[in-house]
Amino acid sequence: MKEFFGKVIAASPFIEVILIFAAVVVAFFTYTHTKKVARKRATMDFILDTFLDEVGSDKYNRFKAILRRYDSDPDLDIKDLAEPSDNPETEEDRNAVFFQLNNYELVALGIHKNLFDEQFYKRWFHRQLTRDYRMTKELIEKIQNDSGPSKKLVYKEYSKLSKNWINNRLPGTNVPWYKKIWWSIWYNDEDMLVLLSQSKNSDDIS
Repeated sequence: MKEFFGKVIAASPFIEVILIFAAVVVAFFTYTHTKKVARKRATMDFILDTFLDEVGSDKYNRFKAILRRYDSDPDLDIKDLAEPSDNPETEEDRNAVFFQLNNYELVALGIHKNLFDEQFYKRWFHRQLTRDYRMTKELIEKIQNDSGPSKKLVYKEYSKLSKNWINNRLPGTNVPWYKKIWWSIWYNDEDMLVLLSQSKNSDDIS
């Protein structure tokens, strides 16, 4: 027994080092996990406040209706919204469009600064964000190119994020052929439904 305790005492500095190292590792992973949870919470709060409450939903629906009207009417040009208008209705359209674009720019900036969780937001709003970018791209480019050097940064983060998401679609969209065969053989319905849903969403914004 004395020999055993003697070995323990002799090894105690080594054991202490191991315990300290283990404590550091646990603290690091706890900190990392807490940051991820905080980012997801911040993302969720922003989504709820900006898009899913009654006021935010009404504003987005108006924005979407404006884009559809400008897209379907050959007499309307989305680029005309780049400058203020004397027409009250046109000015209301302009304000509604810029309000939503400002929200998207805030989202993109938050993702760029790691304040928001990109993958969480991407799975929820990939189709919406990229579709709206395609429909406002000419307007954004006109503002950036025709309004002086300082305007080149306008909606820069939103443009960058949208282009990145268009080029890098949702996970599951580009599933290897052998996985598709495997799922079809073993009737993995859940995986197949996810694949088909994501493929459809990506095709809709192509």
